[in-house]
This record gives sequence, structure tokens and C-alpha cells, in this order.
Amino acid sequence: NNDNLMFFENECFLIEDKVLGSTGSYSSLWNIFAANASKMIDVNKKILIIPKAIGGTSVSDWSNNKQNIFTFLINEIENYENNFEKPIDYIILIIGETDGNIKTTEADYINNIGDIFEKIYLKSKYKNKPKILMTLTSRCYDNNSNYEILNAQRKFSDLNENIEIFTFTDNLGSEFRWDNCHYNEMGAKYITDSLIKKVFNWMIYINDKNILKDTTY
Repeated sequence: NNDNLMFFENECFLIEDKVLGSTGSYSSLWNIFAANASKMIDVNKKILIIPKAIGGTSVSDWSNNKQNIFTFLINEIENYENNFEKPIDYIILIIGETDGNIKTTEADYINNIGDIFEKIYLKSKYKNKPKILMTLTSRCYDNNSNYEILNAQRKFSDLNENIEIFTFTDNLGSEFRWDNCHYNEMGAKYITDSLIKKVFNWMIYINDKNILKDTTY
């Protein structure tokens, strides 16, 4: 049985479909990610997910706190920090399909997403910058890739040392999606496998840096 957890409104729950804090109903990435990540990284540790996914939203919706969606995210992070007395380790970001569809400009995407993370950094009582792992994502259904959005995502990652791209989702065809847009189980596995490899490699990198630091005289 999967004993990894999700954190929602000051409580922990066993993580399963559908995850609390998300509007999706099928093949959630996060229960698949948590189960496989704990096996690969450390079977003796639980993975705790703070899900916050609202379908059909743009970076502007989050930056401008449309219908209080950003407030809900910040409250969950603050509740987590107060309950566990530690900062969050990673933020996983998959957002771009709506922006690709509504033709958000490259400059607006970068400005809005930068604003989102600056607010998260400032609201954290630890004032830390967690590792941010994001996808290159700009299309849904039969739409073509939006290169302004993809370029904005690449540039945003290049401008921030704590941000890395972990996979490209636009190349996932209908066999990876249950409605030609949202990911089915095969699509979720493809994305989470890429994510786990990036997290695992980052942990090795950090451990190697700490070993070098501890052995430098």
C-alpha cells in the first residue's frame, strides 16, 4: 500500500486519486510520483505532496490571484511551514497550455511567473528559494506548440539558478492523453519518471557538494 501523504488544509491524508487541492479527476501525476520517488530515493521516508492544480488557469490568473487561487497556495505553504517547522524542498510547475491557447506574450509570461515566485519566497518564513522543476509545456488538444511560451519557460529557467526544466510535454501525442489533452496513466508515468530522475540527480549533486564542503580544509 502507498503510505505517502498529501497535505491539505492543515491535515495529512494518504495520497490517492483524486488528490485534494486539485480540480483534476483522472491519472493524477502526484500519487504516481510519490509512490515511485520513495522507492527510488529512500524507501524509509514518506513523500509529502502539497497539491495545488486548477485546470484551465494561466500564469496571469495565479499572479493576479484570480478567485483567490494564489491565496490558497500561499496558505497551504504557510500551514506546512508552521506544522513541520521546515521549508518546502521542491516546487513542481506544469503550466503553459492555457497561456499557449490565449497567446500570452513571452514577456508577460516571464513577468507573471517571476511575480508568482517572488511572492512565494517573500511569504515563506524561511525566505528560502526551493528547487523549482518545471516542464516545457505550451499546447493542448490539436493546437500547435506556442514558441513564445516555450521560449519564456527556457529563459525563466536560464535566469534563475534554482530552476530547471525536467521534460518537454508538447511532444506527447494522443496515446499519452485520455482526451487528447489531459495525461492518461502512460502520460503521467512518462512525466513522473522524468521528474524523479531530475530530483534524484539533484539530490546526488547536493550530497556531492556537501561532501566536498565537509572535506575542504
